[in-house]
Amino acid sequence: MAFVRRMWSGKHHRTVKGIGLVTLVWTDGTTVIPIDFRIYNIDEDDKTKNDHSVNYCEIV
Repeated sequence: MAFVRRMWSGKHHRTVKGIGLVTLVWTDGTTVIPIDFRIYNIDEDDKTKNDHSVNYCEIV
């Protein structure tokens, strides 16, 4: 699978195989609604997670 890579898991406290997903959500403190998501694949689009986050801020 092209998007599967090794990444750090804060939940498991080790590296795991997975798909890097960057998600933009709206919340009022109780409800959480996903607004947008992107697959993080620096080999394909040459964007870091921070680049995606900055782009989200420009969109909003």
